Amino acid sequence: MTRNDHRMGMMTLSPIIGRKAANEVLRHYGISDILHLDRKSLLRMPHIGPRRADAILALPKLLQQMVHEPTEGLFVSCSKDVYDLFRFRLASLLREQFMVLTLNTRNRILSEDLCALGSVNTVHVHPSEVVRQAIIRSAPSILCLHNHPSGDPTPSPEDRLLTERISQAACLMGVRMLDHVIVAAQSYYSFSDAGAL
Repeated sequence: MTRNDHRMGMMTLSPIIGRKAANEVLRHYGISDILHLDRKSLLRMPHIGPRRADAILALPKLLQQMVHEPTEGLFVSCSKDVYDLFRFRLASLLREQFMVLTLNTRNRILSEDLCALGSVNTVHVHPSEVVRQAIIRSAPSILCLHNHPSGDPTPSPEDRLLTERISQAACLMGVRMLDHVIVAAQSYYSFSDAGAL
């Protein structure tokens, strides 16, 4: 864990569970790990009792509510913008979710739509469902994104094939696919940035 991550973890946890307990948790777990802890693991740690464990377990839900701001109308200029918008919302999920953003000609988000909910390591999406969102909204372009609960944003062969199929379907319908961003807790992968789109 970097110094900056530890400092951020201390700033988040200390007011909730106290400095000693926060230090103990951060000594054993990284920030992204905290989002997936279970009560038993926490209760085995020094300085963590039932109340502190419950407070820590409530953090992911609280974070999701805090960062679930409406995205409609926001400007997206690069993959980092997408990552910053969706990092906290998607990184804490235990199952993959595939979303599509429809954009206007100036790259302002018209809508965000959940296309599919998957399992721990896969999500099945039909390209027509993704492109349909753009057609419904008369959007000239789309941007796809999904999360990898494992924390590794590296695309699987299935992710690559899906991206290619969506891109082809969008092209046939006159819709530009700008990017497909895979979001993980600490990093992301952009098909566009990697020249794979």
